[in-house]
Parts: sequence; structure tokens; C-alpha cells
Amino acid sequence: MCLSLYFHKNKTSFPFFKEKDLFLRDLSSCEMSGILLRLIGALSQPLRKNAVFFGFMYLLFVWCYYAEPGATSAPFRYAELYADLFAVCLVLGFLPCRLRRGVRWILALFFFLVVGVDCFVYHRFDSTLTPTMLQLAMETDAREAGEFFSSYVCSRQSLLLAAGLLLLGGLYALSERFSFRIRRWVCALFPSLRSAAPVLKALFSIVVWGMLGMALGQVWEGKRHTFELLSQRSTNEMERMYNKGYSKGLYNPAYRFYFSLYANALTWEQIGRLKQHVALTQVDSCSFRLPVIVLVIGESYNKKHSSLFGYTLPTAPRQCERAAGGGLIPFSDVVTPWNLTSHAFKNVFSLYSYGMPGDWCDHTLFPAVFRRAGYRVTFLTNQFVQSAGENAFDFSGGYFLNDEELSRWQFDVRNARKHTYDEGLLTDYDSLCRSSAPEHRLVIFHLLGQHVGYENRYPADRRRFGPTDYHRPDMNAEQLGRLADYDNATLYNDSILDRILSRFEQEDAVVIHMPDHGEEVFDGIRHFGRLHSSALRPRMVENEFELPFWIWCSPRCRERHPELVRQIREAADRPFMTDDLPHLLFYLAGISCPGYDESRALIAPAFDTRRKRLLKGVRDYDRIMEPPTH
Repeated sequence: MCLSLYFHKNKTSFPFFKEKDLFLRDLSSCEMSGILLRLIGALSQPLRKNAVFFGFMYLLFVWCYYAEPGATSAPFRYAELYADLFAVCLVLGFLPCRLRRGVRWILALFFFLVVGVDCFVYHRFDSTLTPTMLQLAMETDAREAGEFFSSYVCSRQSLLLAAGLLLLGGLYALSERFSFRIRRWVCALFPSLRSAAPVLKALFSIVVWGMLGMALGQVWEGKRHTFELLSQRSTNEMERMYNKGYSKGLYNPAYRFYFSLYANALTWEQIGRLKQHVALTQVDSCSFRLPVIVLVIGESYNKKHSSLFGYTLPTAPRQCERAAGGGLIPFSDVVTPWNLTSHAFKNVFSLYSYGMPGDWCDHTLFPAVFRRAGYRVTFLTNQFVQSAGENAFDFSGGYFLNDEELSRWQFDVRNARKHTYDEGLLTDYDSLCRSSAPEHRLVIFHLLGQHVGYENRYPADRRRFGPTDYHRPDMNAEQLGRLADYDNATLYNDSILDRILSRFEQEDAVVIHMPDHGEEVFDGIRHFGRLHSSALRPRMVENEFELPFWIWCSPRCRERHPELVRQIREAADRPFMTDDLPHLLFYLAGISCPGYDESRALIAPAFDTRRKRLLKGVRDYDRIMEPPTH
């Protein structure tokens, strides 16, 4: 003991003990450094555990951005994508290994699906995922889905997109499946990595969190706007914020899909508000000026393809004949507020018009007014039938027409099934209405018309036009075939309209023909269908928003109401938008009720020709169509 005390007091005289203390201090310092390195390295563990997922999902969304040139005017948010995926990996890092692996596969499948759908609708309809596109999908029944697939999905462009996604998805699946083996192989190939691992992990953590800090500084304001946009409880307010630029945070398909779901969920809430207003429908008076009023709602009718409005091929010979006889009056300046059936129907059936306060569901529906006034209302549709095999709330306009309570308030008579061709509706009318027709009637025909899948809209033996009838060197054989099918469907539609008119020849009746919207049919563009782009260009507006609108007066109507017929003729060139249709119908029936505005009734002397016609509630039609100034 004494010796040891001696050595301790005099250790500076013995170099061996000095070197031992230095070694112990160095060892302690290395242990502390190792602990610190491990702590710093642990900060990047969520990203390292999900490295393959993070890398491939980042690559997927960047690929989507470059696959959709011009999809958004805002620059792609690389930093925001980094922050978003880091947040996902951070959450995944708290899950048990097996559960984490399963959740990763589910998320990857979801991201690949929404990117695929987003790219497809962009290249086919000039629009990314929107609430409108989701409604369009929800409104498609089994028959229409099959026709849509054969018309749009089985195309060269769609197959190339699918091939690209499958290739990327296959690489991700292989990397995810063999990631452990790859790491083990790399460590075996470079054994020095094991000893340097703590340092490398620490450096990786510093880089990862440093990039996250810079990313959060760039995206904070945008995230706040996105949160406010997705917190709205009103579709009107949401639309206002969207148009103000709050939509820039919807920079990738996953956000756009969630926004579309949320916006559609808000529309479901509108049903309750609508029911309250329809239940309180009032009528002040009704003169029954015209006892029989018929509304024929067409589908996807391009005005340029009607010979009644100047098309070179004879696609509407019967309408032209009736116009020459003076009974049918075509209107030259009528537009729809929307190029989507769901929105067009809501605005046509509701007493709401764009520019009024509130929303479409804050007003009653015109069929309910007619029923309360004493008219029997019949609704014959080839799209929105009520049946167990269809979703009553199909977002195609049918979701407020097929609701059992709303339907009971609006209609006395409805058909129960769809038909392959629109002539089936004539059979429905003959069996349901002709034998027991009351004096005062409103009859609504809703046709399948020229809905996409044009070759299925007319019987094969009614085919008149073929590819050789067109001198279009800019089009290939497949496109010429589709164009001919559309014109054949239009010619067949002409015969249906004529047969409808013939059923009211002996009545004191007027018939109004109004398609819900137009259609692209290779007029100045190598596309068919509708585009749904937020950029409303003149060519698109001409094809999809301008309507072949006309009013036909029966011989008895012309004899009994010459003044009314004169007013119709004088109004033929007035500017009109179909969201004001209820006011025209009320004027014809002589109905006075809360919400009726004679200045919106097309043929009334008090009609306001200065009203702005806002397409999609945003763009003034007349401003869009103004010729460019030089």
C-alpha cells in the first residue's frame, strides 16, 4: 500500500503511468464521441429505415411533374415534396417493422395509382385531378365505364404512360424486396464501411435535417394556405380561395385527390340544405298560360355539328324542315354555365343563377314549383333512373334527382329503366303518359344523345356517314371513324327529337330543346369528349359551352298565342345562359313565385340582355369570345 501511494504521488517520475492515464483519457473521449455520433445518426433513422420508399416516391412525383408539362403554372415544389415525404417516413419510423412494411406497400400502391390517374386525365382531358374529374368518375355507370375504357383508356398514349409506371413500380418492388440483401452485399464489398458507419450516419443526419430546415422555411406559407383551403365548410368559399391561388399547395396528385374527395364530401352536405328549401316551395299564382310545356335535355351536343346551325352535312334535316315551316325557332346565342352534366343540371334545375348570393342548394328546384302550381310533372331519363343496381347519389345530377324524398317533391311520373337507344323513352312516354294526360303538364325528356361511345348511340341500320364523307387530311382513319359515328348519332338524335314533337302536334304546347353541354369532336383539335381545363379558350368554349338551343310551338299554340310566338321570334338572338332556364319556363306557364325574376326570362319584354354569363362561375363568356385587339 505504501508503495502504491508512493508511485501515485510520484507518477510524473515514471513515464509508464503517464502514458496509461493518457490512454484512459483518450478511451473515455472516444466513447463519448461514439455515443454522440450514434445519437446524431439516430436522427436520420426514419429516413434510413424507409430509404427505398422515400427515394422511389420522390422519383415518382418528379416523374409525374415532367410527364405533365403545363399542368400548373406554379413551379414544382421540390422542397415541399422532400418535407412531405420526410414527414411520412417519420410516422412510419414509429411503427413496428412488419406493420411498417405493410403500410409502405399500401402507400406506394396508392401513390402509383393517383399518379397514373392524374397523368391519364391530364393527357386525355387537359386537366389534372379535380373535384370535377372525380364527379365525372362517380357519375359513370357500368355501361358507360365500359364505353369509356374502350374509347379513351386503350390508346397508345395511355399504354405508354402505363408502361412507364409499371417499369418504375417494378423497380421499386424489387428494391424494396431485396433491400436487405443489397445492403449486406455493399457492406461485404466495402468492409471499411462498418467501422465508418457511425460517422457516415451522423453526417447523413446533419444533411437530412439541414435540408429539412431549409425546406420548411420555403414551404411554411404554402402549407398554411393549403390548410385554410382544406378547412372550408362552404363550396363557394373553397372555390373563391382556390381561384385566389390557395390551390398552389395542391402541387402533386395525392393532394389533388384528397382535395377532390373533400370538395365532393361538402356537396353531400348540400342535399340537406336543398331539401329544406324544396320543402318550403311556394307559388303565389299561376295562370297556366301554356297548358303543356316540354323540355328536352340533350347530351354532349356540339352546335357546330348541327345542320340547323350551319354544319355542312345533313345531321338535322327534320329540325331544318320544321324551322323552314316556321314552327321551330333556333336561338343563336345560348351557352351553358358548365361543360359537365352534374354542374349543368344543378344550375339548370335550381332557381339559382351565377351572380346571385348563396349557392345552388339555397334555392328550390323548378319541377317542385310546377308541381306546387298544379302541373303534373313527368321525368323520363335515359341516364338517372332509380334502381337497386344504381347508386342514387351518382354525382351526375342524379344525386339530387334520384334522392327518394326530393324525387317525390319534384315528379309525379318517372320511368324505371334505361334503354340502349333514346327511342326507348318514347315507348315510356306512350305507356306512362298518353293514355292519362291531364290538361296541365310539364314533361322532361333527358336523352343519352351523343354521349361518348358515339358508335353505341344509334342502331347499326341507321348509319349514313362514313370516313369517306370528310376531307380531313389532318385526321387518321380511327379519328375519321369516330367523327362519322358522332354525326350518325346526331342524325339519329334528330329523328328522336322529331318523334317527340310529333307527339305534341295536336296539343297547345311548346317544346324547348336544350343540351346540357357541348362536346369536342376534332374541331380544331385532335381530341374528342370534353377537356375540363381551367383555361377557357375560345375554341374550347365554342365546342363545349355553346348550345344548339331552340323552341318549337305547336300549330295550336301558334293559333292561340300569337303574341307569345312573336316574343319567342324576337328573342332568337338574345344572349342567354341556361342557368336562367327556370325563369323562362315560369314565364311560359304564367307562374309567379318567390325567386322568380322576369328579367331572366329569355322571351319576356323585361329580359336583361346585359347580364354577365359566367362560365364555371368565373369567366365572362363574352369577354372570352372578344376578337383579339392588335
